[in-house]
This record gives sequence, C-alpha cells and structure tokens, in this order.
Amino acid sequence: MWAALLLLMQACAPAPGNDLLEDATWTFRGHRDASFTADGSLMPKVIGNENMLDLCIETRPSVDTSQWQARLHIGGDAAPAESKPPAVRFGSTVCYGVPLGSIKTAGIQEVCGSIEDVYDGRRQDLPCRPIMFEPDTTTFSELWQQRLPALRSGVDHLEMAAQLRDLGDRAEDAGYPLLGVRFDLMAVYFLRQQGTEAALGEAGSLLATLPDWINHPAASESAAIVALERANLAMERDAGPGEAWEHLGHAEAHYSRIADSGILAVANRQAGMLFRIGAEQPARERLGRMLDRSREAGFDNRHLPAAQITLSWLIAQDPSTDHLALDEAEGLLRSALDANSNALGAAERANILMNLAYIEARLGRDPGPLLERSLAEAGEDGLKARRLALWSRLVRSDHLSAAGKPEQALDECRAVADSGEPRLAAWGASCAAALLRRQGDLEAAGSALETALANHERDAARPTDRNMKLGPGRRAEDFYRAARNATELGHPGRAWQILEQLDALTLRDRDGSVCDSATDSDEEQALLDELSRLSVPASPARKRQRAGARQSLMSRLEATIASRSGCGALGTGGEIADYRAFPVENEVILLRRDGERTTLYRRTPLERNALAQRVAEIEKALDRRDVDATEWRRLTEPLARALAPRTDDLGDVTRFALHGALQQVPLAALETDSGEWLATRTTVANVPAHTGSAAQPTGETDRTLFVVNPTGDLAQASRLAGEYRTLFPDADVLEGARASAETVRLALTGARWVHIDAHATYEPSFPDLTRLVLADGWLTAAGLAGLRPSLEFANLSACGSGRYPATADSGHYGLAGSLIKGGASWVIGARADLDETLASEFNGAFYRELALSGDIPAAHTAALHDVMKRHAPSSWGALLLLRGSEPSEAPETGSGRLAYNVAAVPMAGDRR
Repeated sequence: MWAALLLLMQACAPAPGNDLLEDATWTFRGHRDASFTADGSLMPKVIGNENMLDLCIETRPSVDTSQWQARLHIGGDAAPAESKPPAVRFGSTVCYGVPLGSIKTAGIQEVCGSIEDVYDGRRQDLPCRPIMFEPDTTTFSELWQQRLPALRSGVDHLEMAAQLRDLGDRAEDAGYPLLGVRFDLMAVYFLRQQGTEAALGEAGSLLATLPDWINHPAASESAAIVALERANLAMERDAGPGEAWEHLGHAEAHYSRIADSGILAVANRQAGMLFRIGAEQPARERLGRMLDRSREAGFDNRHLPAAQITLSWLIAQDPSTDHLALDEAEGLLRSALDANSNALGAAERANILMNLAYIEARLGRDPGPLLERSLAEAGEDGLKARRLALWSRLVRSDHLSAAGKPEQALDECRAVADSGEPRLAAWGASCAAALLRRQGDLEAAGSALETALANHERDAARPTDRNMKLGPGRRAEDFYRAARNATELGHPGRAWQILEQLDALTLRDRDGSVCDSATDSDEEQALLDELSRLSVPASPARKRQRAGARQSLMSRLEATIASRSGCGALGTGGEIADYRAFPVENEVILLRRDGERTTLYRRTPLERNALAQRVAEIEKALDRRDVDATEWRRLTEPLARALAPRTDDLGDVTRFALHGALQQVPLAALETDSGEWLATRTTVANVPAHTGSAAQPTGETDRTLFVVNPTGDLAQASRLAGEYRTLFPDADVLEGARASAETVRLALTGARWVHIDAHATYEPSFPDLTRLVLADGWLTAAGLAGLRPSLEFANLSACGSGRYPATADSGHYGLAGSLIKGGASWVIGARADLDETLASEFNGAFYRELALSGDIPAAHTAALHDVMKRHAPSSWGALLLLRGSEPSEAPETGSGRLAYNVAAVPMAGDRR
C-alpha cells in the first residue's frame, strides 16, 4: 500500500549523491490551494494575506536531523545571515518557516535556501522551489462563502451533497483544484450521513474518481483527508478493519510528510479500531504516545480535544480502572473543555460534559448538574441528542444504584435496553442484569444478559460508528457475566458456548490481521531494514528525534500487516479444549468439558485488581528467571488454586482456553493438589482463540527443517546442530549465514516440522510486529503465518516468541500463535526471554525423545522434566506449548523425515 507513496517521494527527491538530503523529499504546507505547472505538476498557491509558508523536509528515519537548521528566502531576496531551527519537528520530518512579506506581485516566485547540520558544519543548497502568489482573494473567498447556502438548505443530505459537488466543479474551473477537492469531501461527508446503500455507493464513487494528482506532495493535507474519508467509508460499509486500517496508514503518511497535527485524528481512529478488536491497552498506549509526541512537536490544537476525549473514554470504559486513572481521564476532559471552549460546537461540548458526568458517577459523585448541562447543549433534535439522552439515563442509573435506589435505577436501564440502539441497548441490558442479580433474580438477569449479547452481535454486524463505542472491554465483561450467570443457573454448557461465541466475535473484528501472504512484502522488509538502522549509538538530541521516527516506522509496519486480507476460514479452538477459564469482577471460573459433557469445575474468589497485580508480578518473575521455588509458589498460589485441576482429572495432555489476564499465567509451572508442578503430571497446552485448518500432508511436504543460530552469537544452539543432523539424518539444517531470510522462507513452505533457534524482538506497543532475526533480515508473524500449507509442528526457540497482550477472547500468543492460526497443530514458544542454557538443554532433550517416539507432546513433557532438575520454575515456566487443529497422519517415509534439498534454493547472500 505504501509503494505508490514511496515512488512519489523518490520522484520529488534530489539527485543521488547528495550528502545531507539523499533520499529526502520536500514540499510546502500552509498554502490554501495549488496551481498546475506546464508539465502538469502541482505547485503551492499562496492566496492573499497568507504571510507564512513552511518548507517541510522528510528524510529516512535513520538520518540524524536533530541539529539541522535552514536559511530560506524568496527569489532574489538576500538570504538571512543566520540559520534558523525548524518551526516544527515530527518524526523524520522537519519544517522551516518561509517569510512571504517580500512578495508584492502576482505570479510564480521561488523559495531558495540551504540546510546546515550544526553538529559537523555540513551545508547543502536546496534547489529553488516554485510557488504561485495570488494577491486578490475575491474569487476564492466568494466560492468558499457559497458553501453556506448549501449547508443551510435543509436536512436533505443528498441535496447538500449535490450542491457541494457543483461547487467543487466550479472551484476547479476557477483554478482552485484543492478547494474543489475540499467541496467534494464535504459532499462525501453528507452522503455518509445519509447512510443509505445508494448514498454510500455514490460517496465511494466520488472518492474513487478523485484525480491522481491528489497524492502529489503539494496536496498532502488534502490527500490525508481523502484517506481518512476512505477509511470512514470502509468502516461504514463494513469492508473489514484491514481496508480501513490501510487507508489510515495512507493518511498517516501524508500527514507525517508535512508534520501536520491531523495525524492526531488518524491516531484517534486507530485507537478506536484497536479498542474495538480487544486491544484495549494498546489503544490507550497508542493514542497516549501520539498525544505526547504532538506536544513535543508543538502542533496546533485543532485535533487535540477529540484525541483527549477519546483517550479519556478509553480509560473510563475499562471496568478495572481505578480512581487515579479516572482522575486522569477527568483531567483530559476538563483540559479539552477549558482550552477550546470557544472553538467547540454545542455537540462537542455536550459530549465532553456527558463523559465528565459518567466519570463523576464512577467516582461516586452526583452527576446530575453535568447531565443537565450536557443535555441542554445537545438540544432535543437529531440522532446525537437522542443518544446522549439515552446515555444520560445509564449514567443516572449508576448514581441511583449507588444511592440505594435500585428500582429507579432498573427503570433507567430498561428504558435504554428497549431503545433499539444496539450498543446502548447492550449496555442498558447489562446494567439491568447487574441490578437483577443483586436482587437474586438470576433468571431475569440471565435473560437481560442474553439480550445484551444479542445486541453485541447486532452491533458487530453493523458498520462501525465512531461516535459512541462501548468497546470490547465492556462487551467482554458482558460475555463473562453471562457465562457466570449460566453456570449459576445450572447450564455450564451454555456458559462454554457463550465464551466460544466471544471468540467468534473477536475473530470477526480481527478479520484482515496478520496472516495472508506467503512472504513478507518487499516494502515491509524495507521498513524493517530502516528500523534496524535506528539502533546505533546516538547523542541525546538524536535519541529524542529518533524515538519519534521509530514510532512512525512501527506504525507504518503495523499498517502493512493489518491491510492483509486474513486467513480464510478459522475455527474457534473451543472443540479441542478440556478446560476453559475466565475472570469476572470478583472471581475466576473454571469450566471442564469431557466429551459432550460440560461441568462447572471450580469457582475461586479473586478480585479483579488483585488478579491483575498478581499476574504482573508473575510476568516480572518470568523476566528475571531467578526466582526460587519457594517464592514462585507464593506468587502463583492464587492462580494455582483457581486453575490447576485435581491430579485425578488430568489426562496425558490437558488443554486450556484462557480468557483475559489468565492468558499470562504459566500453567505448566503451577503447583497441583499433590504438591507437584502441573507439568510433571500432564502435558499442558494452551488453545488460542483461533485455529486454522490442519495441514494435509503429502510426500512432497513431509520435511524437517532446523534453523540454527542465524546471527552467529548463540554458541550453545550451534553445538546442537550436529546432534540434529545425527538424530534426523534426512533433515535440512540451515546454520549461521545459510539461514538467510529468503532461504528460510523458501524452506519453510515445504516443511512439516520446523525448529528455529534464533533471536526475536518483542514490541510491547506493536505486538504483531514481533519478529525472528535471521542472518540478513527478519521473519514477522505475517510471514510465518503465510507459510502454512504443510506445517504440523514448530519450535520457536526465541525470546518472547509466544508473548502477546491479554485479549478478551482466549488468546493470540504472538509469533507462536500466528502459526496456530495458520493451521499448525503444535507450536512451542516462549512467553518471556529465554535463558540460553535452558533453551539448549530443553531442545536437546526434546529432539532426542522426538526422534525415538515421534510424539510431540510426550517429547515436550520429557524435555520439561529434564530441565526442571536444574532450573527454577520462573525460568522453564516461560516455555509455552500451544495446541491447534488436530494433525493429520503423515505418510511413512522411512527413517526420519524427508530431506529438503537446500541446494536447489537460491541463496540470498550475507548482507550484514
């Protein structure tokens, strides 16, 4: 998706061989329109009293611009005596102000100047760039004013759109192409508001027929808005998050090129999408990071209030949010209201006041005065006013319930549940269920929760509405509560089914994520290469500049992955789990399935905040690796009590589907009722939320592949390479420099068993970008998952290869989980950093047993038993076994597995 943008950037860049500006692109920002040159290109048009223009230079992220300054002047004017620092710096873009006061006459002028790196004194002249100056503003202003009658023509959005399109044609005929696009985008907005299939189709046609020059650097701001509208339309037409995310990636690239604060609007949309698919914490982190970066860049505030409102909503919607975080959310809202009170419209003020009222109610205060102000601002007409009125009833119900008036609170909840607005109706039904449960009426509570789930299903099937998301945090909570209620009513089978339903719902939301292409795209590899250049030592100033550039790169990488078309038909994993566990606000519930029979196995009191704190402590212990057994037992005891089945109920393999924070618990290293580790009594396997179709083996794909120490610094792994060759004489072993990215990719496409002993990079803020480090490049989750035709088993012996943030469904588990999603039956990963000695000992024991028995879970258990003798549970507890689809029987091939003829694979060469 970025290919066209990269080509365009290269077309605008200076000739090869330049020093400071090699591979850079520059353009202007701050102009109101553009003109066409004789060769059909665009140049900025400055109209009337615009007295400042910015020249923006975008470099590769690996270029150090931290001490760049510029001398800029108009045409024949004398260059200023002193260089000036950038007016705005964002990521790898720096923008310098160009004074326009010397322009007196209409026509083409030239902006000239030079760039200097103060650090080492290097200086480079900038080729003069043309701009058009138009002193008379009359025609432009008259056209712009003519939008007002169209906007006042009534509520018929189609008529508004038609009038605006006509204005767009007139603006273009008058020589204002960007103004024409602006009118067209306003027409698209009203067509989307109309909402009919015909209107949305017309909006799509209008966006599709915009001229190609919209992607020219001189039109960057307009191009970004076009991309945002395409993303909005994709969400409203239910095209799937992948397409919308791709358009948001385009918008981010355009805004980044000119360091424009509109990038906050992009982050706002992205955070909403992440929140919707269950990535609640990443959503908050992403938007919070962008707000921090915007403050550092000195952006204007036009997009700040919306971002602050969204971030406060993300914080307040988390059921586990404490008072300190709620205070932070309240501060964000008051800042948005106080700093922008004159610029905000009535609807925006109403929304902020309603959010403040909601937070007041959650903090135990009376939200009444804020509710009254919000509803007064919203008025009585329109969809927004209706939704705010419904929302106010929910906020009021919280306050009434806390004030000891449950019947009045229940009336408010039921009114919203009957509203017909799926998200708000789901919330209202859930609210009613909580009150009914307190009254002891479990039947009525269960009925209300089923209504909530039905509304969540309806909502998931509708186009995305960005105005008022309930989000998966609240949605997941409703599913968990419904499952608990079903067990209390004696229907554990229905509880299991509800949790499977949640898995299926999140799969629908995540359609289009990381698992389509058989290889990483060239563009993705180029971005990864650029990312690697940011790891060299740097000055403090460069580190600050580089941090923003790195975040931009990661965001672009994430966009390339999210734009892929998905993995095809996937299961939920529920049919192959023996136990399923989920948390609610004050307990953990464990269900068991034995054949066709589901039972409530255990309920363990455990407050949500205590669970979160204990899981965080366990994760720290796994990262440390040196916690002794006594301390480990103390740390894990509450989780062992909740999750470890009785030893009499364990089979040879025990499979768990875990929801939410429970996914982070190292089950194998929990103590059983017999005082032994769970892994000593059974092979423990986690079942991710989504599994792909199992491999169909053939003689041509029955191959074993070992990738060992690609970077040359894992000495203990290399010592095992000879043993692998001995144990599996027909296997292919790619060691050191032979394990290049291209060679490994090609070898993986024909492998049925795969071992990769390598480094991995885990990105907490961008977990889908975790990647394996090969001799000359990387292999991402997308690349791994796309190589799925024949894979039955993989051992990813790499730090963090099974790591992923907790999700509402039963988990994704990072690189390892992507292979399960791609169809693998068994995958070994690591939920933390691996000790090299432990990894070597485990792998040696594992493959010795596997060569004898061919039984993957038995080999895993034998290897764990071996390393337990010498390593702390906080070390071997990081090892994770995932279970996917049932494996098919492989054909008999004689001793070992069929060899893969690596001589036929073209070598990529060593590019380190």
